[in-house]
Amino acid sequence: MVFGWVTNYMVRSSLSPLLIPILQEFELTYAQAGILATAFFYAYTFMQLPAGHLGDRLGRKVVLVLCTGWWGLMSLFTGLAHSFTTLFIFRFLTGVGEGAYFSNDRPIISAYTPEGKRGLGQGISFVGLGTGMFIGISIAGWISDLWAGALSSFSMPFPPFWLLS
Repeated sequence: MVFGWVTNYMVRSSLSPLLIPILQEFELTYAQAGILATAFFYAYTFMQLPAGHLGDRLGRKVVLVLCTGWWGLMSLFTGLAHSFTTLFIFRFLTGVGEGAYFSNDRPIISAYTPEGKRGLGQGISFVGLGTGMFIGISIAGWISDLWAGALSSFSMPFPPFWLLS
């Protein structure tokens, strides 16, 4: 679960240091950049209840595997986006996958952690949030600076462009 949260927050936070290159590349207004920055959270918030229901019906582990694969795929597509609209759609769809994680990992951790150590179990899994945010913001900004001017400097931190190095 820790690794899931690390990757969740890496993908979630990596857009922040890239907003200026995105704003410049797509010639966005500040309002459009703000809408883009929150596209993820529209879906993330919306998915909490349906994802919990899906976890109850299909099984939480199944939902965790599916949603993790989904947000990985959407992260890949984010790096391939060539317009404001496609970037918005892929960030929104990333939020769909990540929104399903929270409502399904908490019950699993609670179920498999001894009663007297549930707080510790929840705390350990949440170490991934800060770690992922640190890695996502640091690495995305660093990669964007490193490859500034190449193909599309905003898309470099997303997976398809890691292969170019």
